[in-house]
Amino acid sequence: MEAERQELTDFYAHVINEISVELDRVTAERDQLLGNVRSISTAPSQRSLR
Repeated sequence: MEAERQELTDFYAHVINEISVELDRVTAERDQLLGNVRSISTAPSQRSLR
């Protein structure tokens, strides 16, 4: 019973670690992409260009 519990704990720890690594990767990718986007509120208005 204790060995089975430890095996499950190790498995869940591995899954959590993998998900954390993936979240860090996706968050960094998102932040890099957002750095290339200008806020709509600071962009020139199309009305003022006419």
